[in-house]
This record gives sequence, C-alpha cells and structure tokens, in this order.
Amino acid sequence: MGEAQKPDYKKTAEKILREEVQTKKSEERAEQADEIKAKIIEKASEKHHIKYDVIEDADIVQISVVRSADGTVVRKVPPDKIVNFVKELREKKSAKERKFDIKA
Repeated sequence: MGEAQKPDYKKTAEKILREEVQTKKSEERAEQADEIKAKIIEKASEKHHIKYDVIEDADIVQISVVRSADGTVVRKVPPDKIVNFVKELREKKSAKERKFDIKA
C-alpha cells in the first residue's frame, strides 16, 4: 500500500470530534429553546386561559383565548365570521334537502 492510500486516522478522528461537538451544541440549543418555550407558556397562562365551545349548528369546536383578569376574549379560532358562514351553509343545505324530500 502506497503512502497516498493510507487512511488518515487523525483527520477522521478530528471530523468525528467536530460532528460530536456540533451535535452537543444542537442538543443544548434545543434544550434552551424548550426552557424558553416553557417560560413563555407559564407567563402566558398567568394572563390568559383557553376555553372551548361546541357549536352544534355549525358542527364546529371554537377555541377562545380569554384574558384571565377581566374575561375579555382575545381571539377565537375559528373566528365568529367563519362559524356564522358555516351555520348559514348548513341551514341552506338543510332547507334544500327539506324542499326535495318527497314522501311517496
């Protein structure tokens, strides 16, 4: 085996070490991100809470973010506009079905 064909163990070891360091840094960053996310959720939950309503006319579950201090609804998902639109569509569909429901 010639000199040029010998594996360079030192370079391979350095490459492996660099990859391990990168992996360790990535894991540390992920842990830090998880800690930050937990703190944000904790702070947010002190100020807000979640409630849900089942809107049977629209066959939808609507989630509301509510300010804990005064009960003000901050956001609804889906918004009322969408819920009302779906209700209207279902009512129109139901009316059409009743119109064409002919009993023999």
